[in-house]
Amino acid sequence: MFSKNEGPTDRTIRVVAGFVLIAVGLLVLGGVDASVAGIVVTALGGWFVATGAIGWCPLYVPFGISTLWTRHGPFGIRLRTTHHPAAPSSESDVPVVRRSRQDALR
Repeated sequence: MFSKNEGPTDRTIRVVAGFVLIAVGLLVLGGVDASVAGIVVTALGGWFVATGAIGWCPLYVPFGISTLWTRHGPFGIRLRTTHHPAAPSSESDVPVVRRSRQDALR
């Protein structure tokens, strides 16, 4: 349905943080006794677990963020600047400098 926009590290962090937030919301903040803070923190933890489990975050879409592994951007983060990306360039567009062994020793 939707293309994934979360990488494996992002998904793992989301699921672990989500379970921690659920535990804190239910046990520490009194979500079981219907405290507002406990319910909000538990719901936020549920959001993290759900988005981490499916690998797609709707909040990333408007900003064009994807944490899937790519060769572009720091930490594997890719920012999409256009909805219609330009045609991919071939590796032949990159100039290649060839040096002989004697040139390298100079």
